[in-house]
Amino acid sequence: MSDAMVRPRPARKSYDGVYSVLFGGLLFVSVFVMGSRGLFEVVAGKAVAYVLQLAMLSLLITACLMSRRVSPTSWLRSISTLLVVFAASALASAIITLETEHVTYGFIYVFVFLYISIILSFFAGFRCPMIETSSIRKSFVIMGLLLAFFGIAQQIGLVRLPGGSAVALLRPSSLTGSYLHYPIILALFTLSMLQIHNATGKWRYLAYAVFMGAAIFASFSRSGMSIIMGSIFFFYLFYYIRQNIEVKAIMYVVAALSVPVLILGIVIFAQQSAVLERIVSIVDIESGGNSRRSEIWTSTVSVFLDGPILLGDQTGLYTNITDNLLGVDAAVAESGFLQHLVNVGLIGCLSFYALFVFVYKAIDPSHLWLRAVVMTAALQSFIYQSIEVFPYMAILGLMPVLSRHLAAIEQERRRRRSASLSLLPPFSAPGARAAPAE
Repeated sequence: MSDAMVRPRPARKSYDGVYSVLFGGLLFVSVFVMGSRGLFEVVAGKAVAYVLQLAMLSLLITACLMSRRVSPTSWLRSISTLLVVFAASALASAIITLETEHVTYGFIYVFVFLYISIILSFFAGFRCPMIETSSIRKSFVIMGLLLAFFGIAQQIGLVRLPGGSAVALLRPSSLTGSYLHYPIILALFTLSMLQIHNATGKWRYLAYAVFMGAAIFASFSRSGMSIIMGSIFFFYLFYYIRQNIEVKAIMYVVAALSVPVLILGIVIFAQQSAVLERIVSIVDIESGGNSRRSEIWTSTVSVFLDGPILLGDQTGLYTNITDNLLGVDAAVAESGFLQHLVNVGLIGCLSFYALFVFVYKAIDPSHLWLRAVVMTAALQSFIYQSIEVFPYMAILGLMPVLSRHLAAIEQERRRRRSASLSLLPPFSAPGARAAPAE
């Protein structure tokens, strides 16, 4: 065979470089769209903005599958079983609702939560090396800083953005399009910064966490505050259980937390303890909003007990999704857990929440901040309807991707440390004599 007929194959590294750029860009755009619904809502409307979020996540997952570089994790079969059980029970519940209430929009509810379940299942059930790169870390950093910056700018009157409360000074929406979504999405980015700091040892991530955390407390959001404080609690709980985190890392965290506490103290003084009252109101049943919430919980439990129990008969009737997507009024449960009970029944509710367990398991055991935020997110949804906030759940689903990237960074740091130690001269004990030459 002549040399002219032999065509050299292009080096695989060149393809890897192109893939890395493409997937990194796709991941960043996906995260940006997740956190910037408000911008797209101004241009094209709320429904189109929601569809765009779904489309970007679909494109990201499809691209990962088409790369043929995904590999299943050991618990993929269990995750798939839960997904099938949830889909079957949710669909059956929608059919029951159609027969009893004569409404069809219960299938919209099933579609949205089935999609959320697929996101949680995919990133926990598969390793996706093409996005387990620095792109996930940079995307979280950039989006978190953008949300905090525009949230504060909105509070002080520099910008006007859709979705804020009547008094934007108290409850900004930033780029998210909703003052309810902004603080809980930002909380995920904030706690991710702490884990990135622990993995990289770089102080700038700690500064980012302080800035984002201060923005959350300044937004007066009880849901955002509860995620931050709940994650801190679970972090220390996991730390004392595992006892394998360096003490200096804890000291860094304490030092970092002292800054937003100081800022919070100044705000409390300036606002006559308004922030402190807001924090205390999280657990105060008689506070504004909570007394009404407890009444709704009682009513929702009664509706659930009057139904078929194992399956739901109110699919699409207790949710904000129906109103947001179709403009149809629906009741609210003020609790993600209770909402699922009346919508998809006990089987659907438990199978959905079981997916949180596998998202937790897919995170490296040493990444206590990420595991703490998943645990807190699951429990926090018992008193807030955060599970139906699509961008929040999508970003939560990406936590295993961030964890795998950070685990690779930590492994490389250990390798370099080991290599540097091997270059040091051998240690000889004081007074030890050299072995005689033979």
